[in-house]
Amino acid sequence: MRTNTLKFICFLVVAFFYNCEVSSAQDTIGKAKIMSMISNPLQLNNGKIVQSKKEWFKKRRPELLDFFTTQVYGQMPDKPANMRFVITEDNNSVFNGLATRKQIKVLFEGTETGQQMSILLYTPNDIKSAPIFLGLNFNGNQAVSDDKNIAITTDWVNSKTKGVINNKATCSTRGIASKQWPLEMILKNGYGVATIYAGDIAPDFKEGYKTGVQTLYPELMNRPDNLSTMGAWAWGLSRAMDYLETDKDVDDKKVIVMGTSRMGKAALWAGATDNRFGMVISNESGAGGAKLYHHVYEEDIAQICRVFPHWFSTNFQQFNHKDTTIPFDQHLMMALIAPRPLLVASAKEGYVCDPYGEFLGAVAVSPVYDFLGKKPLPIQLLPKENEPAFGTLGYYMRSGKHDIFPYDWEQFIAFANLNWNKK
Repeated sequence: MRTNTLKFICFLVVAFFYNCEVSSAQDTIGKAKIMSMISNPLQLNNGKIVQSKKEWFKKRRPELLDFFTTQVYGQMPDKPANMRFVITEDNNSVFNGLATRKQIKVLFEGTETGQQMSILLYTPNDIKSAPIFLGLNFNGNQAVSDDKNIAITTDWVNSKTKGVINNKATCSTRGIASKQWPLEMILKNGYGVATIYAGDIAPDFKEGYKTGVQTLYPELMNRPDNLSTMGAWAWGLSRAMDYLETDKDVDDKKVIVMGTSRMGKAALWAGATDNRFGMVISNESGAGGAKLYHHVYEEDIAQICRVFPHWFSTNFQQFNHKDTTIPFDQHLMMALIAPRPLLVASAKEGYVCDPYGEFLGAVAVSPVYDFLGKKPLPIQLLPKENEPAFGTLGYYMRSGKHDIFPYDWEQFIAFANLNWNKK
């Protein structure tokens, strides 16, 4: 009991000083030191500075993509040759006629018995081809709404989830994440929503690769740059994009790939590897997402590799305990998204994701947006909570805990409206 009390007191002390950091006029000395330690995103591997947009796209961007593919997230396969889509529901009268709901099976091997995932898609009925928010969910498509017509996933689900028995979702899981997915509000603002259960693609546990889509690509597994779970999730988002390109109700040039926490990491990597995504939103993605490892707080490389070794390729483990000496950081991965709009979102009490480290990630990638003729991050100091700062690159820190709230969706929509001149 005494040990637990001491641990709690230590936590409160750390939280207090951390809050002092993120609410102050910013640890400018610390920021300057960190910025001096990280790589210049516009510097080629040979030491020369990128001089033109052509040189960025022809030389620097390929260098960065190759590094993060081989050293961090692992190799990703191409689109499956036999993949096909089966629309199992097409209902144009959901939410009292506001929207159309479709459920689509993506058969990776072309057969009903092979590896597959299910897309749950909502599009507003009053827009011919709507922009779409696309993101992975944590517990199954049935969790985002209590509608009994949404198919319940039959794949592995974490047993710590409410309504899950023996790693199988039950009817009790319907709607448990509906507060995180305010569907009607999004639809009324002129956007559609598409979501996929991440576990349909690859289960989120160490041995999940034995039953996920990685089983389709054994040649990419027993190697140091293996297809990781994070890579598989990003790959699945690209396969969803393959479908969205075929749907007349979707504006395939305005698909926003987004995600929260680990799904935010996957969204960033999907946006980095697939230029078809028109916009990327990272909500509290933390280490392995928008956070700079050089800002050492909460999760570091060794910890994330120990707890979630399957998220990254085996090669990534060589950087354990080297957070402040690694020759790269996550701003270089986010640079792969430029010049497309990118929003980095944090929560003040989302300590594990290190909101200040996420802010520094946005600051560090900003020069790339400026260089490519886009609006860089309009601030250099951490803003107060609930004060968004939007350019082509944006950042905000919401008050409250690690989660996704209607306020976040309001900012996502505002950011998209601004960048796409949409009222």
